[in-house]
Amino acid sequence: EFPDDTPLSMDIPLVFGVTHEAGMLGQEIILDNGDQPSFGKGSIVDESTKFPTEFDFSHNPYLTDIAIPFYQQIKTLAGSEFRVIFPQWYRGPQGVALYIRGFQEFSIDLYVNKALSHRILRYVTDAAKAFYLWRQDYTGEPIRRGDLFNDDIPLMSPEMYTEFFLQYELEMSDFFGGVYYWHSCGDITPHVNAVHDLTDIDIIDFGVTMESKKAGISGLRRNQLLEIRVMAQNHIQECTEEESKSYIRGILSECKEADIGRYILRSSGMSIVNGAQEDVKKLARWVELAR
Repeated sequence: EFPDDTPLSMDIPLVFGVTHEAGMLGQEIILDNGDQPSFGKGSIVDESTKFPTEFDFSHNPYLTDIAIPFYQQIKTLAGSEFRVIFPQWYRGPQGVALYIRGFQEFSIDLYVNKALSHRILRYVTDAAKAFYLWRQDYTGEPIRRGDLFNDDIPLMSPEMYTEFFLQYELEMSDFFGGVYYWHSCGDITPHVNAVHDLTDIDIIDFGVTMESKKAGISGLRRNQLLEIRVMAQNHIQECTEEESKSYIRGILSECKEADIGRYILRSSGMSIVNGAQEDVKKLARWVELAR
């Protein structure tokens, strides 16, 4: 029903959501039938924590009790015809630090306890690299260009992003041999220039809260493949067709003016507004307009 450019393949990637990385580091994970996994509310690291310098993911309770059994079950159900892909480590150091320390606690640490902030970031960066080495041995798949998913980088200023997080992202980029996809929730317009200190990124996500993509594009230092996400509720579900076309034309024009020849245009943030059938109809029509 959707004449889009989504490829069909025999790959089945397993993704355990935002709780995955923190779960491996000991954060409480709440599993509820029919809903996404969620976090426990408590911080699991503080000033007194003795962070390990070595990691044994082959005996990690989260992996052995949850991730590996599920992976094996899906492989059995799918059969040899399909390639089931074991979960990656998607989140960047900032995202994981927030989830094991807590949003409020870690945000305060950045101002009043910089040493602890760096200890936590050092720990999660080392853990990410150790996981990928373990995953390579477990699956037999080589380490490839990885993702850096952050959680609301705009909570911090561009200067704080550079001071606290960039060095660890650069380290992960060197480890991966480049970043495939860089993402943060929130409006990263003021941060785009600093993010481009990462000199080897395949795709940068311009998310739905960046209402004006032009402002973000102006912060790029070089030609960059972008994933440009459109807020579905504002520009598909609760607008006229002409308004939707005008917004698309504006994005295309902004990319052309900046000589950006490659980009991905995608709807995002869609929930039921007009009823499921009507919303799906509007989305299908939006795909036609975008093409």
